[in-house]
Amino acid sequence: MQQFNTLANPETRPDEVEAARRFQFAIHHVGINCGDSETGLETARVLCALFGLTPRTLPGISTFADPFIECMHKKGRGAMGHICVSTVDVEGAMAYLAGKGVEFLDETKKFDEAGHCTFVYLKGELSGFAFHLQQAK
Repeated sequence: MQQFNTLANPETRPDEVEAARRFQFAIHHVGINCGDSETGLETARVLCALFGLTPRTLPGISTFADPFIECMHKKGRGAMGHICVSTVDVEGAMAYLAGKGVEFLDETKKFDEAGHCTFVYLKGELSGFAFHLQQAK
C-alpha cells in the first residue's frame, strides 16, 4: 500500500502554505471502520451522547455522529478508516496534490451535472487512514 509520507518532502515551505490556502482545505469528517452495523450504530450512539451530536444513518453504509464522525458499518477504505478533506476546488486541489506526487483512485470519482469532479479518494494511506477530497458546499 502506497504511503503518503514517501511522496513528498516533509518540510513545509511558506510558499507552499500560501499556495494551498486557495483550496481552503478543511477536515469535513473522519470515518471510523467499525466492521459491522451493530458496532457502527453503538459507536455513533456513544459519540452522540458524549459530545451532543446528532445521529444520522445512511442505511447499509454508516451512521454519522453529525456533523463530523462517520461510523462505517462495513470495513471501508483505509485500515482504520478515512478522513474527508473538503475544498472549494476539487479539480484544482487534485492538480496541486498531483504536483506533489499524489495519485488518485479514478474509480472513486464522482461528478456534478456540469461534469466537474466533486469527490475522489487519494491512492494510499497515512497511518492507516485513507483520504478523500469532497467539494465544499
